[in-house]
Amino acid sequence: DGNATDFSQGIPPVVRDQHNQLDTFQPYAQFDITPIQNLTLTAGVKYAFFRRQIKDPYATTSLPNIGFEHNWDKLLPSVEARYSFTPNLSAYAQVAEGFLAPNVNFLNTANDADNSFQPETTWNYQTGFAYQSRHIALGGDVYLVHIVNFVAAGPTVDGFTNYFNDGGAIYKGIEGEGTYTFDNGISLFANGGLNKANNTSTNDFIAETPQFTSNFGIIYSKNNIYASAIDQLVGGEYDANGGANNPRAPGAWYDPYNIVNLVGGYTFVNPMPHVRALDVKLNLDNITNQQQIFWSPGQASSGQDLYYVLPGIAAFVSVSMPIGF
Repeated sequence: DGNATDFSQGIPPVVRDQHNQLDTFQPYAQFDITPIQNLTLTAGVKYAFFRRQIKDPYATTSLPNIGFEHNWDKLLPSVEARYSFTPNLSAYAQVAEGFLAPNVNFLNTANDADNSFQPETTWNYQTGFAYQSRHIALGGDVYLVHIVNFVAAGPTVDGFTNYFNDGGAIYKGIEGEGTYTFDNGISLFANGGLNKANNTSTNDFIAETPQFTSNFGIIYSKNNIYASAIDQLVGGEYDANGGANNPRAPGAWYDPYNIVNLVGGYTFVNPMPHVRALDVKLNLDNITNQQQIFWSPGQASSGQDLYYVLPGIAAFVSVSMPIGF
């Protein structure tokens, strides 16, 4: 719920009392069978139901849509096959259908009929392997996600952005990860993935999709001490294709960037009655103070170009203390 009244600069007050509600219901069933030794087949189905409700008793000329309710539902099947070559090595293949309830801003229009889109659904395909031993963990996969009824932003009318189904989209890539753990509590790890996403109708690149991602670093976890130093790399990406109000569109490119994060923490065991552990942790994010531009939402009403940049260095302290009786 939200209430707001604006008396600034002589503007008549705007009273809001908006009630947003999202209800979900997602029962599912799953079955495993082993037709031959070392092979497990898993089949499942989920029923996904979403209901969005927005009510605002105070209608205005700029926000005339004072209430609506929309329901979406779909049956979502899935199947997986997993084969164990050895106790340490297995391979798998998965197929599943997905369903995405529309964001609430997709429905915030001057007229409900302005948005006639259908919710996005996906078909997801993935195959890969996993290896686990005392010191080594390895994994890799290739994936393809086909989005049907891909939702894109349309023209802005009376201050509202209308959305529509822009054909489909294909996301595909390859991923891998590996970790080596020493007996002294130190682990070295690295992971990475190459990604590509295109609109199936126009073959345009999907905006804000990094062409690669990667993380690597070192972790220490022993004697109640946790510490890590992790370098996160994010590949270059395109801005939104089209949009006259976007100073970098169409097809603008943002360069890759990397962020280094440090974490240190300590766990106090049984520090007081009824408290089994007290965790204290310090995060230092983006210690090299990277502040690259990574997206442009468009322009302000004054015509000034607007950009989002990385937030720079940040620190965060957390304390957790579960209490039991």
